[in-house]
Amino acid sequence: RMSRWKQTYLVATVCRILMTREEGIVPSKRDALAWGRDQLPGRWRPLIERAMADRPDPWGRVHEAADDTLIDETLAFVRWASASEAPVTQAGPMAD
Repeated sequence: RMSRWKQTYLVATVCRILMTREEGIVPSKRDALAWGRDQLPGRWRPLIERAMADRPDPWGRVHEAADDTLIDETLAFVRWASASEAPVTQAGPMAD
């Protein structure tokens, strides 16, 4: 369904989009993941930390299938992030 590279890339990209929207800057993937880990609701922390750990050697994972559970959680993260234009940080209304 999805490669390990794509799964990690999606999580990093969503964090970049959210950080750009919240902070008004376009961060690196690494900075965005750290921001997401620290600022987004705790539900997403394990997913973001996994993406942070998977970033080294991305091309080694292009042809490896991602874990189905991680795919489902990544897609839930994408749906959550795109559900509202309200603030998404822990202090915002989407923090649950």
